[in-house]
Formats: sequence, structure tokens, C-alpha cells
Amino acid sequence: MTRVTTIKIVKIFLALALVAGIVVLTSCSATANANTQSQDLNQNKLAPDFLLKDLNGNLVALSNFRGKPVFFNYWASWCPACIQEMPLIQSTYNDWTRKGLVLLTVNSGEDAATVQGFMKKNNYTMPALLDTQSVVGTEYNIYYIPVSVFIDKNGILKSRVVGAFPDKAALEKQLASIVTQ
Repeated sequence: MTRVTTIKIVKIFLALALVAGIVVLTSCSATANANTQSQDLNQNKLAPDFLLKDLNGNLVALSNFRGKPVFFNYWASWCPACIQEMPLIQSTYNDWTRKGLVLLTVNSGEDAATVQGFMKKNNYTMPALLDTQSVVGTEYNIYYIPVSVFIDKNGILKSRVVGAFPDKAALEKQLASIVTQ
């Protein structure tokens, strides 16, 4: 291989690495960008149902939780903002499930072994569902992660927050709108 060919290959590799980096950064929302967005969803209408497997292989349907408020967080283990937000989600799970909240995490596109390893490594105990085919991501028009979805006890989609929550108070403000109803 000539020196010119080697330089061309290195340039192509660097260009591809740059594109891959841009894709990762734009698909994983930063904490500072957390904001309520529901213009592209049917807010105040019945939330789209889904059926996903949990880490034990059990099927879980969103509709099974009718009568209880539901908060689900859509995430991936490779997303820095998701990783940063997970301790907050775990703390919320510990505090709010006693108040009748159903809290689910829905992993975007990763296999069970990857998610199981991530949850175990970080001592997370909240339920994790596997959206290996991005069905929920598509149904809920999720283009960036993390995304948090808030559904009232009647199954009505109340809000969606794109990006990681900066603190527990911001998350609890959203939860209060569905748990106290």
C-alpha cells in the first residue's frame, strides 16, 4: 500500500468517526435540554399501548396498569445523559412506587444481556423493559433519548419530557400532575 493510499484510508476513517460521533451526540439529548414536548403526540388522548418483555422474559403490557399513574423513561446504556439520569430514576422508583406510581424503564434497542449487565452493575432495581425493535420509540415518536412519558391513571398521555431531568424536583413536578389526580 502506498503512502497516499494510507493517508486516504485514514482520512476516510476519521470522517466516518466524526459522523458517528455526531449521530451519537444528536440522538442522546443533553440534560440542559430537558423540556416538555407533546406537540407530535396525542396529548390528553389514550396513550398508545405496548407489549414488551422484561428482563425475566415476562410480557408486560402498558394497558395492564390502567387505574394507576405510569411514568416510563426511554433510554439506552450507551447514552451519557441517560446514564447521568438513572440514579434519579432509581431514587424516584424507591420513593414514588409507595404512592401508587408505576415506574418503568424502556430500553431502546439493546439486548437483554446488555441491559441486565448495566442494571446489575449499577444496582438498579426498577423494572426494565426491552424495546429491541424500537416499537415503542416509533409509536411515541421518540427521536432523541432520554425521554420521559407521563400517563395518568385513566391511561391518558399527559406529557412527555425530552432530555434528562436536571434534578429530582423537576421530575417530581411532572409526577405530581399524574399521581395526585
